Amino acid sequence: MRKINKREPLPEFVNFSAKNVGANWDDFHKKAHDVYLLTREQMLIVEQNCLCGYTEIPINDITEVHLDHYLKKSMSPKDTFNWNNLIAATKDSDFGANHKDGVYKIKIEEYGSIFNPVEDIIENYFEYNSRGEIEPKAELNPALKAKVEKTIEVFNLQHEILRRRRENIIRQINAYEDLAKEDIRRILSPSGFVSVVHQFTR
Repeated sequence: MRKINKREPLPEFVNFSAKNVGANWDDFHKKAHDVYLLTREQMLIVEQNCLCGYTEIPINDITEVHLDHYLKKSMSPKDTFNWNNLIAATKDSDFGANHKDGVYKIKIEEYGSIFNPVEDIIENYFEYNSRGEIEPKAELNPALKAKVEKTIEVFNLQHEILRRRRENIIRQINAYEDLAKEDIRRILSPSGFVSVVHQFTR
């Protein structure tokens, strides 16, 4: 997980929200499906560089993208059309957005105990070991370490699939040790997991 730098909302998105007060997300899909598609494209490609906003898995098929409400719609209806509450994510229920909402079933009071990739500079708190496991940075105080650990739990970022993919990238980086760091980053760009690549090519 890493910081997502959100852009200004698409004018079409803002216009729909302004003209359809009280609309829900299903209304958005039905009444403005073309705007929904533009929104999905903007968030995945422009804001997130084709990476899942929670796991950093590369997403090459835009139809496999779920626009997640970080704060669930049922818990915070006023944020249904809050651009900064929307994150493009994979649809896999084992980790990420679908795990947060469907498996873990986050409660409203727990949001203060996890990090938000739109608001928080995630790179300041998370790091990876050589096995691809995600961990709190060693220098963090106990409260921040607990927040990292809770975030990992809610999004299931320690899932074996994610760990193995991160470990494989680390092995590739080690195999490319004779190359310049910039070249390694370029070669591994399609593999996603940018935080891992950047940490191990510093």
